[in-house]
Amino acid sequence: MDERYNDIDTLIAKFLAGEASPEEAMQLDDWINASSENRETFSRAQAVWGTNIPVPDVQKLWQTLPANRKSKIVFFTPLRVAAGLLLLAAASLVTYWAIREVDHNETYLTYESFNSPLPFSLPEKSAVTLNRASSLRHAQNFTRQVFLSGEAYFDITPDPQSPFTIIADDLEIRVLGTAFDVSAYKPDSTIRVQVVHGKVQMKHEGDSILLLAGDQGIFNKQTKNLRIVKTRTHNNLGYATHAFSYTDKPLAEILNDLSAAYGVAFEVEISAVKGCRLTGDYQRMTLPLLLEVITKSLDLTYTINGNRVYISGDGCL
Repeated sequence: MDERYNDIDTLIAKFLAGEASPEEAMQLDDWINASSENRETFSRAQAVWGTNIPVPDVQKLWQTLPANRKSKIVFFTPLRVAAGLLLLAAASLVTYWAIREVDHNETYLTYESFNSPLPFSLPEKSAVTLNRASSLRHAQNFTRQVFLSGEAYFDITPDPQSPFTIIADDLEIRVLGTAFDVSAYKPDSTIRVQVVHGKVQMKHEGDSILLLAGDQGIFNKQTKNLRIVKTRTHNNLGYATHAFSYTDKPLAEILNDLSAAYGVAFEVEISAVKGCRLTGDYQRMTLPLLLEVITKSLDLTYTINGNRVYISGDGCL
């Protein structure tokens, strides 16, 4: 047996616990693909652990490319996808805090994100992803009330008997069970609530509005006015959902969305290429895989160096 795999049980445990390095994840991937017995061993461990790594349908993605595009075949196994995520995280430092503070005899737990989004679960299993430079706190004796500064995406566990409440400045946001985004950065003049599905109520003193899927509620901090506008797209929530959908959109707009979602800067060799248009639906993909599909669709190439991405070629002109 290859001496690299002498302690495979430890390597599997580290990966399933989210503690494996990119190199260890790739090493485990090689071991899994070495034999069907290894694959079965990992599958059993995965089932016991309760981990299910989402894998994009790569074959389907390549089938969406124009027939005259010459594209190399790239195989992405679950661990390669996970390794890509680990490598992306390593490119931009992820720092967060979970600290306890005492305020008027109440103990609070605080989460903070810095250079990268921070996903976590609340005690009653609601899922939260903090965008960069954001914080959220709640009482240690959790009562489905949280205090937000910055931006966060929420997927709330339904509980008709106990509505979930978010406090952002002096605005109250109430939900029963839904997915939505709240942007409440201190320097901004407004607080925005964007609903993906479900219903959300925004309330300030005696004034309130009810938001449905596709609505965006806007609270003006100076005038204290509430209003509703329709949302054209949810691509701005890619930092949390990694889901993007475009119909005949210029590459410049797409790169802006990816820059905000993945925390990278793009440099395009030929400026006119930014006007190339693209139609596509991309769900839960790592940045390298997403760039592979987009650039091949437009006969371009890309390279990643740290948190900078370079787009080259003129194939779409």
